[in-house]
Amino acid sequence: MQLPREDGQSKQGGTADSNFSTLSLWMNTQGQGRFVIREQKPVPQVERVFILYAARSKEGATAMKTMNMISRRSFLKVAMAAATVSALGLTGCGSSASGTASGTASSAAASSAAASAAGQTFKVGIVNYVDHASLNQIVESVESRLDELGAEKGVTFDYADYYANAQADQSNLNQIGADLVADGVDVIVAVATPTAATMLAAVEDTDIPVVYSAVTDPAAFDKLSAALAGQADAPKLLKGAEGLRALACMDGAGTVLNAVVGIAGLDASLAAIESGHDLALANKESLVTGGHLVTDAVKKHGVHLLPVDSEHSAIFQSLQGGRKNEVKRLIITASGGPFLGKTKAELADVTLEQCLKHPNWSMGRKITVDSSTLANKGLEVIEAHWLFDMPYDKIDVVVHPQSIVHSMVEFTDGSVIAQMGLPDMRLPIQYAFSYPERYDNAFGQLDFVKAGTLTFLAPDTEAFPALKIAVECGRQGGTLPCAFNAANEEAVYAFLDGKIKYMDIVKTIEHVVGRHQNILQPVLEDIENADASARCAAKDFLSNL
Repeated sequence: MQLPREDGQSKQGGTADSNFSTLSLWMNTQGQGRFVIREQKPVPQVERVFILYAARSKEGATAMKTMNMISRRSFLKVAMAAATVSALGLTGCGSSASGTASGTASSAAASSAAASAAGQTFKVGIVNYVDHASLNQIVESVESRLDELGAEKGVTFDYADYYANAQADQSNLNQIGADLVADGVDVIVAVATPTAATMLAAVEDTDIPVVYSAVTDPAAFDKLSAALAGQADAPKLLKGAEGLRALACMDGAGTVLNAVVGIAGLDASLAAIESGHDLALANKESLVTGGHLVTDAVKKHGVHLLPVDSEHSAIFQSLQGGRKNEVKRLIITASGGPFLGKTKAELADVTLEQCLKHPNWSMGRKITVDSSTLANKGLEVIEAHWLFDMPYDKIDVVVHPQSIVHSMVEFTDGSVIAQMGLPDMRLPIQYAFSYPERYDNAFGQLDFVKAGTLTFLAPDTEAFPALKIAVECGRQGGTLPCAFNAANEEAVYAFLDGKIKYMDIVKTIEHVVGRHQNILQPVLEDIENADASARCAAKDFLSNL
């Protein structure tokens, strides 16, 4: 893979030396989110970051302008206003506002506001649309992170008194919005499209910022657009695949983080690369389905491809201990998921609830299922092949239940370099942006005494054959990995909907890839057609189970 420049220069030839302090909402398409705060850190190389389905501006003009305008307000409003700009990108939004302000002045204002906020209490209105696992997960993540931030900053975030669930009732939403405005909350976190539209309308004549998430319903697009119409500095709303591509191509980005789930991320990845943006990749399907297209585009446009998945970030870091021609093998670790040690017979009747209880990681529902079947690990092997230009016979998988060693590299002299750390995705995400520097953080410190014994096991491909099938698809290449991915996605979603049993997932995969007409060296159209045909085959098979 190509590495970022080490000369401290941006692609435009300048250095990014301004500071920032911002609170951002990280989200994925499965509805998980986390607030992340970073203070007063110089940002090398990258002047601005756009994140697909998890957008965050570092030095965007709109964010800086907003922070400057409210520099005399409380720490929370400073932070959340910047987050509002970022959160808009989660829904496929990009700001149409113009204007600039000094980054140094902005960060100084934010620092001053944060300092003055110590000991204060801030009212956070959290509005959920309806009880749903994914939506409730967002609420829990926001509340948990606010508690952490409050402890770190010496402030109190009062959300318990201002939480409301509309129970999918528009009249409830209207009343909740009016009540929160009357209560004078400092910020509103709106979960789901109807909630976002209603809260934006409720705060129209106030200075209360709204951060929203899980705005994914195309049918509500017009409603949300109408709610924003006529507002000063209103963002331009985008939707669907076109919206993702527009975000990926947007001017001013130094780096695009693609965190889209599924093959939908491929076109966005290519668009970002073709626009001259460095790509931080958390969408493994881009490489699984179109690895040769992505890597060829990276070479053609001279941009950088940075891994974000914890396993690939670990390999990336470990590879810095030697030269490529000295690498004997890459060793990808797998947690084993919730069913480690179970036999094939014991897996026959496992439930969705059991499947979603991952022992170490908090992930989206689809990815958690993929982890339990080891399909996700098979996809990671394919991704590693493309990321690091490594043949499949030099990529191994070991089961490491503790999830402390995230992956390893063995060199020809027998040395093994491993990257270790807590199972926290904030670490690889941060490193993708900070490389080649490392930033201080408050994520927690690895305690080797508490960690205790670290164990490593061979994967059981008899009980979990998805790993073996995926790797074989990768070896054969062409459109076969795309067929694997499509079949797996359709089967997993059917399992999540309660339509099939757990072991039917791999049955579906075996059926589809076994009948797939492979196309070697496919163009983008071939990949899209292969994806569509594999999904049709999977749905036909699933309908007869």
